[in-house]
Order: sequence, then structure tokens, then C-alpha cells
Amino acid sequence: KFTTGTHMQVGQAHMEFELVDSFSRKRLAAGVDARAGTKALKGKFDQWNDLKEAFEFWTQKVRYELVERGAGTPTEEDKEKMEEEKEDKE
Repeated sequence: KFTTGTHMQVGQAHMEFELVDSFSRKRLAAGVDARAGTKALKGKFDQWNDLKEAFEFWTQKVRYELVERGAGTPTEEDKEKMEEEKEDKE
């Protein structure tokens, strides 16, 4: 862990993304992120578990951001997160 920053035999995923408006071709968002798995027993025997969890995190994050900006209908989970953020800001 000292040299790489993550434990041995732990999966890592890196992602670059860009969201572009299909009509105006303007960039709406862009970013880079990296995720590393854990040594937890959950998913230990699934070699793709760390990758699946990274994509699940990114999916939830993008979905939440799009709903917050007015795209689509928020789920109950989205509404709860938005309320929590409003309370944190106050």
C-alpha cells in the first residue's frame, strides 16, 4: 500500500467523462475520477466486484446531478439527498 496507495489484490477503476448537449454541442460537464476497492469480505470472490461498485457509484452520482439540474423526475432517494444537502447548507 505504501508505494501504490492501495492494497495488493484490490481492483481499481479510472474514468474520464464528458457530457455534451446534443443540440448546441456545448459541454455541460466533464471530469476525471478514480476508485479503488477495499479488502472487505463482501464481494471477495467476485473478481469484478470492485469495478461494479465503482460504476454503481458513478451511475448514482451522474443520475443525482442530472436530476438536480432538472433532467428527469427525482426518485424518493433523490428527494432525500436533496433535502439533506439543503439542511447542510443552512
